[in-house]
Amino acid sequence: MSAFALGARLFASELDAALLAGLRAGPFAAHLALDAANPPPLHTELEDLAVEYCRLFVMPDAPCPPNVAAMRHEPMLGGRASRELLVQLEVHGYESVAAIHGDHVASYLELAAELPPEARSAFLRPHRAWLRTYFLDVEEATTVGLYRGAARLVVALLEDDADAPG
Repeated sequence: MSAFALGARLFASELDAALLAGLRAGPFAAHLALDAANPPPLHTELEDLAVEYCRLFVMPDAPCPPNVAAMRHEPMLGGRASRELLVQLEVHGYESVAAIHGDHVASYLELAAELPPEARSAFLRPHRAWLRTYFLDVEEATTVGLYRGAARLVVALLEDDADAPG
């Protein structure tokens, strides 16, 4: 799984036991502040992660609403921001991408994961600043190392992409 795809998955929905186990054993464990040597009980950790996911992204007063329409204070989800993303899918030759959820921030990461580097840079260029700000906000708002690490990882990916030639 690419780092952009991982970011998309971590911010698209709550974690499950299989994903958490894979993260512990994978190359991103240290970035995500996962202690493979002394993990807490699985049910406790999953519940803590679910509570934080809901607090950050789902609750009515969530500090980091994941939909672009909410960030832009548009009157409805699935409106202009969703249409803009669907146009980007078409421009880059995709009828659909598995994790596209309307104008959810994870959709932008999922499309970035699917594109070759030059097309990814072109796609991200108009979105890089707000995506970076969003994930810096997540990093500041979260109390959980996994989401802090995931937000830092996405910011680093965006910065690396901005610095890439082309």
